[in-house]
Amino acid sequence: NSFASTNVSGTGPFIVTSREQGVKVEFERCKDYWDKESKGNVDKLTLVPIKEDATRVAALLSGGVDMIHPVAPNDHKRVEDADGIDLVTLPGTRIITFQLNQNSNEALKDVRVRQAIVHAINNEGIVKKIMKGFATAAGQQSPAG
Repeated sequence: NSFASTNVSGTGPFIVTSREQGVKVEFERCKDYWDKESKGNVDKLTLVPIKEDATRVAALLSGGVDMIHPVAPNDHKRVEDADGIDLVTLPGTRIITFQLNQNSNEALKDVRVRQAIVHAINNEGIVKKIMKGFATAAGQQSPAG
């Protein structure tokens, strides 16, 4: 447990009123928030972690929750087509990598083998088919070093 997981910390527009680890965190608008011009449109909110994609989407579509994050690429069309729900997508910071440990396999010690594997991976195809167009292909497989 970090300090922030068990102590009030921060200067944001909401304060934690209740926290059950792995179950939910409840917030209320902080009446003493410094930015008086930012009225907001929510007085209370509850964050409930929903691990499974299908369960998270079902909760949204049934009206059990007001918003979810993330929406898996496979669920974008289903959410987008639902009445009364807007799908909003934003660039993220998630990076999906495929690492090669050259000490785990003799063949991987040969730079030509590693280069062949890198060239065989269709990054654009991964973006198009797996991520349904909601990603950007990397310029390289992993950072130097």
